[in-house]
Amino acid sequence: MPQNVARRPYNHCRYAGNNGDVWKHVILLEVLRNLASRNPKSFHYVETHAGPGYARLGENGDWRRGIGRFMQGSVTIPSHPYFDLVLPAMQGNLLYKGSWVLAAEYLRNVGHPNFKLTLHEINADTLKMAASAIRKGQLSSWVQLQPKSGYDALNKLDFADFILIDPPYRSSDGTADDWEKVMAAVNKARTTSRNWMVWYPVFRRDEPDELIRASGGTAFELTWAPDAPGWVMKGCGLLTDPETASLMQFQPGMLRTLADSLGGLATIRMLNGDGLESLTLNSGLSATEAQPAEQISPAHHDVTGDCGDAEFLGNPIEFGERGVVFKEPQPSLMSR
Repeated sequence: MPQNVARRPYNHCRYAGNNGDVWKHVILLEVLRNLASRNPKSFHYVETHAGPGYARLGENGDWRRGIGRFMQGSVTIPSHPYFDLVLPAMQGNLLYKGSWVLAAEYLRNVGHPNFKLTLHEINADTLKMAASAIRKGQLSSWVQLQPKSGYDALNKLDFADFILIDPPYRSSDGTADDWEKVMAAVNKARTTSRNWMVWYPVFRRDEPDELIRASGGTAFELTWAPDAPGWVMKGCGLLTDPETASLMQFQPGMLRTLADSLGGLATIRMLNGDGLESLTLNSGLSATEAQPAEQISPAHHDVTGDCGDAEFLGNPIEFGERGVVFKEPQPSLMSR
C-alpha cells in the first residue's frame, strides 16, 4: 500500500447495490442456476462471511451507479433471476438483498427439493441483522447461521457443493486485510469442493493478480475507475475454479451488455503459462465518464448507506451451540 494513504474502516452497506454488487450477484446466480440443476438430489452452499443479508440504502449512494441504473429506466433490464429477485424489494423501501439471501430465495423459488445454506459471521451486530433477515424471508428451514469465523469453519469442512468466500478485505478498524487468509481459504476450498468463488476488490493490481496466479482460477472483473487516484476501489472481480467458470451458460455478450450498463470494463483473466492472459469483453468507459474520482473517495463512503439495525426486520432471536435460534416458531410456508 502506498505510504501516507490511510485505509478507511470497511462497511459493506456503504457499497451495497453498487455496480460491483450487481456484477457479483448476477454471476453468482448464474453459477447457482447451473450447479443446482446438476445436483438435483441435494445442494450444500457455504458462505464464509455472511453479512447482514439486507442493506437499507441511503437516498444518495453508490447503489445509484449500480442497481439504481436499472430502476431509473436508463438501461435495459436483462431477463435474469437476479433482477426478478432484487428489483421488487427495492421498490419503496430500498432494501438490497445480499448474496446468501439471493441464493436461498433462488433455490427455494426454483423448487430445489433438498438444499441448505451454512453461513458464518463473527460480528455481533451483523449476526443479529442476519438472523432477522432469515426470519423475514422465512428461510430458517434451509439456512443455518453460525457465529464463528468462516475461515476456521472452512478448515473443518468436509464437503460442500459450492463455497463463496466474500470477506471485507479490511477490518472494522481499517488496518488488517484478508489477502493471505483468502489464499489459504482457496487452497482449502479446492480440497473440499469442486466449485468455489471468491469476491475481491481492485485497489491495485498486485494482490488480485497474485491470487489468480496462485489459485489457477479464472477471474471475471469489472473495472469502473481504472485511473482514479488514491486508495479507492477501482473495480472488483470474481475468481472461480475452472469448472465453475465453464458452467456459466450465458455468452460473453451478456457480460458485455451488463458491463456497458454498469459503466465499466469487463475482462476475463486467467493463467497462461507463467503469465496472466486477459480477454476484454467490451470497450468500457473512461474513468471520468464511468466514476468521477471525487465521487468514489473513501470520505464519500463514510456518509452513504446503512444496514439499519437488528430490529428493523423484527422478531427476537438468540444464539445456541448450533447457530441461530428463533424464540417464536416460524410460520409454515404452506400457510401463506
